[in-house]
Amino acid sequence: MRQQDGEPRRRFGISIPESMAAALDKLAAIMNTSRSSIIEQALRSFVKNQTHYMKAHTCSGLLVLSSDTGELKNTVSGILEEYSDVILSSSHYHVAGRCIEVILVHGSSERIVELEMKLRGEGCIIHFLPLSQEPLIEENQI
Repeated sequence: MRQQDGEPRRRFGISIPESMAAALDKLAAIMNTSRSSIIEQALRSFVKNQTHYMKAHTCSGLLVLSSDTGELKNTVSGILEEYSDVILSSSHYHVAGRCIEVILVHGSSERIVELEMKLRGEGCIIHFLPLSQEPLIEENQI
């Protein structure tokens, strides 16, 4: 099976909750595309983000934390102090009843992963946006 880009495709089955499948069908209709295309885009992004952590390197990025508790700033401040060697800046906001923390990081990927895991352990929802990274998997593989 070949896609327009000429790259061979492999077909495999996955199982997802019915509600997610319905949401995927609805999104595909709205975007006027196929479920496969949406899943491929999501997996490409997931693989790229996850492989970012697989090899030790120096990187820069943004950690965006959100929590529905008013205690985020108090809970997180001690952790941020502990990781000041990789944190360049952080800002705290309140949006729609949620606490949001935006943290600019630069340094050892291993140290940044430690920071992220510690924050997740406090119940934070975290998104990491790499600002620079060395390719850990060739671009044509993701």
